[in-house]
Amino acid sequence: MRAFRQGLATGAFVAVLAAAVMAPGRAQGQTLELATSGGFGGGVSLAPSGGGTSLAHTPFFFHLDISGVLDGDAAWEYGGALSVPFETSPGLAVTPRLRRVRERWGVQTFLGLGVPVFIAPSTLAGVELSLGGWYPLLPGLQVGGELNADVFFTGDDLPEEGALVMFNLVGGARLPL
Repeated sequence: MRAFRQGLATGAFVAVLAAAVMAPGRAQGQTLELATSGGFGGGVSLAPSGGGTSLAHTPFFFHLDISGVLDGDAAWEYGGALSVPFETSPGLAVTPRLRRVRERWGVQTFLGLGVPVFIAPSTLAGVELSLGGWYPLLPGLQVGGELNADVFFTGDDLPEEGALVMFNLVGGARLPL
């Protein structure tokens, strides 16, 4: 009886192994291509103030963006950005993003949607619309930038009368990881 069970277990093992080896196709994992860009930027902000609108410059900042393309579908980029202002007290903004990418005339252009969240020194959260482009300068190196329009509608640094609107321009370089 013991020999019979061992033979049955061995036969089952060989059958499973043969099925795995002779399977018609293999499951494939997803691929991820990453790129990073860094640059500097600044812009203007608009806020309601005493029945009018206040116009001010946004602090000069460093911008680091990491984006990825899944399974070679270069039409969509998923990623996020970090922004660190220089002219004010230390701060940090994090922006998860989704971009629609197209290539025209040798320039990679994009239209993006993001959710910017300032987490230090105060909190602000809103939505972002961005557009920009990257021009290949050298193999693996692109230069360009983006224009971001942010509308902040919640947070402890929000004007009492309503939303805060920012327009920032960022310029820099991009490399594959």
